[in-house]
Amino acid sequence: MLSRILLTILLLNSCHIYASEVRVGADEWVDYTNKDGTGIYFELLKAIYPNYTLQFKLAPFNKTIDAFEQKEVDIVIGVHRDDISKALFPKWYLDTEYPVNAFYNDKLNTIKQPSDLYNKRLSWLRGYKFNRYISSKQNNVIVDDINKGFDLLANQQVDAFIDYSYNLTAEETKLYSSFEIAPSRHIYIAFQHNRFGKALAKQFDKNMQKLRDEGRLATIFGEEYTYSKLASFSPKKKKIVIFSNSVSLLAENEAINTNNEQNLHFIFDELSDYEFEHKKLKDISEIYSYPLKDNVCFTDLIKTKERERHFIASKPISIYLGLSLYSTEKLAVSSPVKLDELLRSDNQLLLGTVNGRSYGSNLDSILREGNKAQVIPVPSDLNTIFRQLSKKRFNLLIEYPSEKKRYWSKSSKTKLYRYDLSGTSDYIIGYMMCNKSALNKEFLDDLNQYLEQLYQSVIFFDTQYRKVLSEDREKFIHYFNQIFEDNWANEAK
Repeated sequence: MLSRILLTILLLNSCHIYASEVRVGADEWVDYTNKDGTGIYFELLKAIYPNYTLQFKLAPFNKTIDAFEQKEVDIVIGVHRDDISKALFPKWYLDTEYPVNAFYNDKLNTIKQPSDLYNKRLSWLRGYKFNRYISSKQNNVIVDDINKGFDLLANQQVDAFIDYSYNLTAEETKLYSSFEIAPSRHIYIAFQHNRFGKALAKQFDKNMQKLRDEGRLATIFGEEYTYSKLASFSPKKKKIVIFSNSVSLLAENEAINTNNEQNLHFIFDELSDYEFEHKKLKDISEIYSYPLKDNVCFTDLIKTKERERHFIASKPISIYLGLSLYSTEKLAVSSPVKLDELLRSDNQLLLGTVNGRSYGSNLDSILREGNKAQVIPVPSDLNTIFRQLSKKRFNLLIEYPSEKKRYWSKSSKTKLYRYDLSGTSDYIIGYMMCNKSALNKEFLDDLNQYLEQLYQSVIFFDTQYRKVLSEDREKFIHYFNQIFEDNWANEAK
């Protein structure tokens, strides 16, 4: 009996010791997370957790992320929501990050549009995952010191150095031009997804509000307080329900997978006045079943006359090269294929189509007026669609080449034959569409304002470009520049 009591006391004491200490992981950022335990973010955590012993563990950013994922730290400082899987994030963000820029000598290089960076040799600081913003295939140089990066640039050993503008000296600011890689973005403190992490996150939200109300938050941040935008932040968010097929949006903090998901993550993170609830859109025809919901929106829809009657639309959020026809067997036709004539020529041809999906006005008309027995309804989930195609439930499919590339290899090793379609657009633009309401109009106004910033950055181009088939990339660059050049023509300076 005595041994049980002693064991219980020991367990309680060990839990108390563990709970009284918080292991904090961070990279070293001068004036924010200094080696000696000072800096804006460390001082902030000391004010938020006065009753805890904070153990600061400094390491390069990538090693800090690894330590968090291995549960070697309880908190990690200065991350984006998509940096870490299965983390717990508070309502309050930590700070507003400065834009990421490519700095270059305009006497030696011309960078007027995002695609101009793709034949350039780039450099950036080790630990920063800037390669996720730009998929340049040149022999890029990763450096351990910012000064080394600018030395490489000065000596013409690289064409551009990617970094934050505040790291430039006054002389370097005059010497180099810049082009935005990624826009300003909120960064967060992430917590372990356990009971202790939940308690820490709750205390973070509570004391951030308290520190702001007392004026101490402004004191801690000093000159950076205005740029942080924490003075105007409200934890009372307006709820927007987003219906989507995107796996990474539906599953919190999952890896980014498709061409516009990273752009959407940027948008949702930045619009901090809103709380987003993501729901699965199983059937695209369901979009007309929410007439009374004033906070419902749908991602990545193309415009049709019927949709424009029902919804209000954002500015473009994505661009896809035009749809292609895929067949499990080689067809005795020449490209471009006239879909109506093809279906009439052989009643054994079965076309899989997603209920409620628009393929463009011309194809939609053909599908409405054609033989219904040849049109096979399929779910909106692309994994399921290509799996059913591999099992010959149908033998024809209309889809974007980038989606075929991504999904078909998961279902089959056999060849799919690709054909251009007659009467289709060379490219298709996707929009966020929302039910008509005052709340949704306010949300789309805020969304459009941020999209204007996003258009001016390389990341908006790159996240879509990297999914385009290599043989289609020149075509994609042409149409992208045609659509968006007015937004960033004046960005290079």
